[in-house]
Amino acid sequence: MIFNPANPAMVAQQTSPGSFSVTDQSKGTVSNHKGSLSTPQAAQAAFNSHASKAKSSSSKPDNTNP
Repeated sequence: MIFNPANPAMVAQQTSPGSFSVTDQSKGTVSNHKGSLSTPQAAQAAFNSHASKAKSSSSKPDNTNP
């Protein structure tokens, strides 16, 4: 697991050998990315692009957007 030093609520975690996810615990969002966290630049790039790729991590249906 890698924490974003600029936003400690944002965490990257390897989910399979070829992909990882970034979770923003303060906003309740998650984004999925290809690659490996063994490359430090991959985590930083994912932290930077999280806002544009993020989806709600809630399992509840979102009734605000019919």
